[in-house]
Amino acid sequence: MKKPTWPANPYNGHAVCLIGYDDATDMFKVATWGEVWDMSFDWFQKYCDESYAILNDLSLNSSGRTAEGFDMAALQVDLQQIGAPVVDPVPVPVPVPPTPPIPPTPVPPNPAPTAPLSITARGGGYWVVCLDDVVQSPQHSQPFEAVEHADKARWANPGAKVEIKHAATYAVA
Repeated sequence: MKKPTWPANPYNGHAVCLIGYDDATDMFKVATWGEVWDMSFDWFQKYCDESYAILNDLSLNSSGRTAEGFDMAALQVDLQQIGAPVVDPVPVPVPVPPTPPIPPTPVPPNPAPTAPLSITARGGGYWVVCLDDVVQSPQHSQPFEAVEHADKARWANPGAKVEIKHAATYAVA
């Protein structure tokens, strides 16, 4: 699903669940037909004709925000503005005073490197869930497993900070 090639058809599709993003491949992770697939942003833009986000107020704190800072009331105000005309403010021109020319600063030459640089992987890639900055077991080889683990941790610990981190160990020689 990297390069879209066939024409879009809004009458011939199905829903997929976007479950993550892989920075290494610049691809979304989507669950469809019982598997996890890669989807490029180009593919998403060409074939997606509607999107939904599921929101609830179960995780709002006393100030009306989630632990991550999402503000449900602000979203509702913003949604009421959909369709309202957009008025751009007219900038007031500010005269720029003339400045004297600045003489160029001499640039020192770059020193030659002393040795070639190499990066050697000492460990594989995996994802971990951190609860209040403490790494939780187990490690996950698939990102969707880490998402499920993090979601369970978030519901079990409503006030805690829950993060998913990619871990890999490298040595620079």
